[in-house]
Amino acid sequence: MSIQRNPNKAVPTLLNRMNQAKTLTDRLITTSTAEKDDLSTFNEFEKELNRMEDLFPRVKYWEQNLLHQFMDLDRQLHNFILEFHNNPNDMNGKLRSIVEDIKQLKTYVSPVQQMPVNYNTKLDPTRHSFWGQDDMGRKDSRKWLQLSMKDIVAHPAVENLKVSYDNLENLELKLCLLFLSVFPENAVIKKRPLIYWWIGEGLITKTTDKTAEEIGEDIFKELLKLDLIIPSSNRSTPVVNKCKVHPWIRYLLISLAENAEIFDFDPTGTPFFAVIKSRRACLFIDNQKLSGGNGFNYENLRTIFNVNEGYLSFTSEWLSKLKRVMVLQLGRWQESPTHHIEVLSEEFLKGLGGQKHLKYLSLRGISRITALPPSISGLISLEILDLRACHNLEELPADIASLKKLTHLDISECYLLGSIPKGIAKLSSLQVLKGFVVGNSKDLQAKRS
Repeated sequence: MSIQRNPNKAVPTLLNRMNQAKTLTDRLITTSTAEKDDLSTFNEFEKELNRMEDLFPRVKYWEQNLLHQFMDLDRQLHNFILEFHNNPNDMNGKLRSIVEDIKQLKTYVSPVQQMPVNYNTKLDPTRHSFWGQDDMGRKDSRKWLQLSMKDIVAHPAVENLKVSYDNLENLELKLCLLFLSVFPENAVIKKRPLIYWWIGEGLITKTTDKTAEEIGEDIFKELLKLDLIIPSSNRSTPVVNKCKVHPWIRYLLISLAENAEIFDFDPTGTPFFAVIKSRRACLFIDNQKLSGGNGFNYENLRTIFNVNEGYLSFTSEWLSKLKRVMVLQLGRWQESPTHHIEVLSEEFLKGLGGQKHLKYLSLRGISRITALPPSISGLISLEILDLRACHNLEELPADIASLKKLTHLDISECYLLGSIPKGIAKLSSLQVLKGFVVGNSKDLQAKRS
């Protein structure tokens, strides 16, 4: 049976060939140590093959190259069997060549064998990917924490993943994937804030037949399909609204994103705030704080992304220094609502009006914001305003109608927000309004969407 036509039969086919070849090889064995070592290699590889029964479900990226090596080894073993009957005394050279190829094959599949198996999703729909976190994955991750980023990205597993990344034909897919590099290891990432971020960065834009959000949905699904992100969904629903990044993928993305000058990272893979080459800064716990007097040049920053800072302490003038910022992701992206963020003062928001390039503003889940300042009407490029779970928010600006490009407004879980300005009806570009329902009472009632 052809291995190429039926890859799942590759291991049984090779085992059968191996047994035939090993039986014939027994006749060649003399007292030579080298020949005994060769037979030992056959025996060892037979054991390896038995452990490779679940190999192909693990290796989506390496499948074609692996098949070529299997087919080549199958051809050599087949020729060895045929030629043995014609010239049994002149086969040691061919045997040694087969042994060397076996050793190379073992090296090639070694990184893949360390990955968790992908169970049959038809039998268990909750197991979607070969990137599941089993004990081996966790032990491997702890071991890799002791290595430098330079050593990690040079590991064969990561190098093979880079080949898979390089083979992606869709540039949008590559860029969107690189932006996942800033998230901490094993973080659960909400899909919606992620897509909003992609839109704000200009990585995805609307087409004649699809909105930018729909394109973002397609990219998210494609990343799941390619196993570049791991689904993290409730077992009761097939819809995937959150994801994780496997540590190996994350290590690769950190290296690629830094080389592309998308983000700056320290030697441990933590994004810098005080950027060196990139134009994107990340807020981290115990990292450098945003302030107006730290000597840092804000003018060229394009993005400020809050990774896990829980207390935002800004000076009143800091926002006015951001001349070209397109993304202010200050709020929560995390899946868990227990991740608390609060501002010591909402005064910094008064500088919003000067941000003529700002496309995405997220204050999601931030406490102690009671109102947005009137200056928000100056955000002429704003497309997405995410105010979800701003529990202290009581009112929106009366002149919100000035946001002509606004496509998304999320005010879900803003329980103190009793009404919205009438001008919201004049937002001609608005596609999505979440969290506000018109009820039967005299006033508009804010309700949870």
